[in-house]
Amino acid sequence: MTKKKTVRLTLYRYAGKFLFFRIKNRCRECDLTYAILQQLMNEQLKGKSVSLRIFPWLDNWWKVILRGGWHAPILTVNKRVFSQGRVPDIPALLSKIGKTS
Repeated sequence: MTKKKTVRLTLYRYAGKFLFFRIKNRCRECDLTYAILQQLMNEQLKGKSVSLRIFPWLDNWWKVILRGGWHAPILTVNKRVFSQGRVPDIPALLSKIGKTS
């Protein structure tokens, strides 16, 4: 019997603080991406081995840059950048999740 691997989705939102820098404005793309991911987790991915983590971009800028991401919102699938700077394509995301699980 094969064990299913958990797919880890990580969203880096345009938020956070670093040293004396602080992001005070909200990002529409980040909010929309968050809403889409919540809806997917509650409806289409319910019962599947998928986990969602959300981090502020500025607090974790060095992790994101090492993976090749520059512009929030950055969505990674199993630590690989899937989309950045825009709302992710839902069918492509579901396809990617299906291939990696």
